[in-house]
Amino acid sequence: MSAGATKRQRMNHKKKLTCGLKRLHEPNFNGGENVNEFKRRKVEDKNNLLGFLGKGTFGRVAKARNLDTCQIVALKIARSSEGCRESARNEIAILKKLRDIDPEGKHLWIQMLDHFEFQGHVCIAFEKLGDSLYSFLVS
Repeated sequence: MSAGATKRQRMNHKKKLTCGLKRLHEPNFNGGENVNEFKRRKVEDKNNLLGFLGKGTFGRVAKARNLDTCQIVALKIARSSEGCRESARNEIAILKKLRDIDPEGKHLWIQMLDHFEFQGHVCIAFEKLGDSLYSFLVS
């Protein structure tokens, strides 16, 4: 977005960037800038959100605590658009096949711990390993 853009152009650009994340900005699942408002939110009575780790084309990744195991997980939250939900469902199918191929985890593939839908968003819980690949490459 150029510095000389009109107010309408800036608003349209912002609208495009947040498209599909509208539910994440609602009071009952706030993914906006105010982290304190959603820190105590429970997602599906399984995960307590602790903060966001990053965002990408298809959604966001949150740091969460599994309330059953007290394990810290990376919770991938897909955007609510149908295309993003379908991509997330395909990812879940692939991860299930990988788990069936290697149930003991001998091959060092990422482990999907759980998946569910929450307020129109497909959510996938992964083991929390460390920084994102992008952060690792930048540093």
